[in-house]
Amino acid sequence: MFFRISGAEAEVMDPQQRLFMEHCWKAIEDAAIRPDLLAASRCGVYVGVGASDYLSILDTKAASAFWSNSSSVLASRISYFLNLKGPAIAIDTACSSSLVAIDMGCKSLQKGDTDLIITGGITIMNTPEFYLLANRAGMLSADGECFTFDNRANGFVPGEGVGVLILKRLEDAERDNDQIYGLIKGSLTNQDGATNGITAPSELSQRELETEVYRQFNIHPETISYVEAHGTGTSLGDPIEFDALTASFREFTAKKQYCGLGSVKTNIGHTLMAAGAAGVIKILLSLKNQLIPPTINYENTNPLIDLSDSPFKIQDKPEVWASDVEHPRRAAVSSFGFSGTNAHIVIEEYPAKNKPSYTSDAGVTIVLSARNQERLQQYAGDLKKHLLSVPALSLHDVAYTLQIGREAMEERFAVAVNQITDLITELTNFLTGHTGTFFTGSVKKNRTDRHDVNGQSEAELARLWVSGVLVDWEAL
Repeated sequence: MFFRISGAEAEVMDPQQRLFMEHCWKAIEDAAIRPDLLAASRCGVYVGVGASDYLSILDTKAASAFWSNSSSVLASRISYFLNLKGPAIAIDTACSSSLVAIDMGCKSLQKGDTDLIITGGITIMNTPEFYLLANRAGMLSADGECFTFDNRANGFVPGEGVGVLILKRLEDAERDNDQIYGLIKGSLTNQDGATNGITAPSELSQRELETEVYRQFNIHPETISYVEAHGTGTSLGDPIEFDALTASFREFTAKKQYCGLGSVKTNIGHTLMAAGAAGVIKILLSLKNQLIPPTINYENTNPLIDLSDSPFKIQDKPEVWASDVEHPRRAAVSSFGFSGTNAHIVIEEYPAKNKPSYTSDAGVTIVLSARNQERLQQYAGDLKKHLLSVPALSLHDVAYTLQIGREAMEERFAVAVNQITDLITELTNFLTGHTGTFFTGSVKKNRTDRHDVNGQSEAELARLWVSGVLVDWEAL
């Protein structure tokens, strides 16, 4: 109902459509963009997604099952809901789908066709069909684990997931004072062409792709300190990927064993159409925490891989991600589909810059809203949990984001506070049903419940100062 989809339609809708919409909304809010302000904007949607298997288990004659299980409509759902005018494109290149989607989003921004991109990928399996087919093809690990670059590599483990990212041109993000997780320094896509089998990988095509990314975007591989490999964990696929990476790096440097190499597939499985997005999100979180997490299930190197004379070391343990002024943290992500379509991308940390600071001691107004009372309670609880887990938050930053970066919905909560501890106290009062200095209101019911106001008159309460901006309560 949040997305104004009827219960009858939701029942026959591919869960991938529902989950992708939910995570698009989360990503937009994480970017502090008011969703309603995107209406009629040049916002594009590029998503890696495969054919739905949900329809095969439905017993329905509902006409809506037709479009509710279409990959093209999955990409369009968020565009329809938010009235976005950029392209909405579903991409299926198998395992490289979401990284190809990110590359296509970058190209759209570079050409100036769009101003904002929602991208990523999703894989949800509702039936055992994929497991059965992949098992017949001999692709699955008999051990139920992914042994990337290890001598036990015997296939991959299917995983499920959804990942969504928001892309902007750097100058636009800096102009808007956005939180920037990382910079995409370069990305390209290519195709294997003819190989010794339609699903067989091509070392030559992988090498050419990686080399072209480094040359075209002026990226020296010695500045890359980690590579998030495709790394499905097959005895022949891993050495092909390793040899291609080694050859591409060797065109620029003879330096040995300086660059970490790993794959998130050992940790969460191979999320297929979402795999590229998973790799990118892993890198962004690693940049944020300045720590490279370990690739697990690695003991002894695949005998077809020679680490000693290569630029790489297997990242089998967590490591502080070092950097210096001349060499910011930089990583590459690879994703190869058995369709033969390959994608490679290089991501760099965004240099920390001084953010605007607020020196005023004036209180702020914290505003929350949701579609109904239950969700408002959940929202308040989530905010309280976040405040407790990140005590160094700026109260003014919290107030700003909640006022500027959120859409106003029907059920509302507002409170004027001077410090984080006061906000936590008032949220607790609201959650436990106790009175406090907060306000609640319902647009639908056209009413406002005013709690304890410490003797202040209604006229005084109607005007609250927020970070130097006068806010009219009646407008709230």
